[in-house]
Amino acid sequence: WGKLNAQGQGAVVVLRGSGGAARRTVTVPWVQRSATYRVTGVFNGKAYGVVSGATLQDRGIALELPVYGQEVLELASATAR
Repeated sequence: WGKLNAQGQGAVVVLRGSGGAARRTVTVPWVQRSATYRVTGVFNGKAYGVVSGATLQDRGIALELPVYGQEVLELASATAR
């Protein structure tokens, strides 16, 4: 689940249940393809770097969560002043 504002910035909530692999790739199809984003994990504090909207849509971000773990990815404009 995620929510972006009119400028294409916002948050993506990632949840892991009791099964499946700990490490998964999360794509974000609703970002602006031509934009560039600074991606940060709110809970883990990890900087995932500056990523293009096209990369978020096509390849995604690799994320590792424990069983019943959760993370919020913050997407901020990498060109914001």
